[in-house]
Amino acid sequence: YIMTAAHVVQGVDRVDVRLYDGTKLTGEVVGTDDLNDVAVVKVDRTGLAAAPLATGQTLQVGQLAIAIGSPFGLNETVTAGIISSTDRILEGREVIQTDAPINPGNSGGVLADRRGRVIGINDAIRPGDNSNGNVGIGFAVPIDIAAKSAAAIVKGEQIQIGYLGVAMGDATGGQDGAVVQEVTPDSPA
Repeated sequence: YIMTAAHVVQGVDRVDVRLYDGTKLTGEVVGTDDLNDVAVVKVDRTGLAAAPLATGQTLQVGQLAIAIGSPFGLNETVTAGIISSTDRILEGREVIQTDAPINPGNSGGVLADRRGRVIGINDAIRPGDNSNGNVGIGFAVPIDIAAKSAAAIVKGEQIQIGYLGVAMGDATGGQDGAVVQEVTPDSPA
């Protein structure tokens, strides 16, 4: 089983998987968690080495972040930077923000710590006004979220997402927090 980003396999049932030694395999898309942008692909091959996951580890702003992928078709590209934020919200989901260069083609690849443990799945970038490439702001799905989603996908279980049922706006008067503007009828709230 291989974890990747859901948007990488969007709309297909099968994908080509190329191993480091150049071997090409056909992968079957087992399922996706579109909200968290996580997918699982299964290949018919045993004995593949798995990268260690840093589940349960506390990430620190400023720690080393290493992005691995194939940006712009440049296979086996490795870039490095730091973690800029551990709890950024992007399109309603939690992500890790990093300045490790992530570009188109990195999606679904590994974000690792200095010990080679996977801390996230490279997911998105915030491009500059006149650029489609990296400007120092990249995002990754945290490995704890990705691993939980992947385990549910492999087991055929429904992905459980927390839902409060409120619409919020910014706090007024320079205060921290948020203002509840609406409560959705028949929601947990």
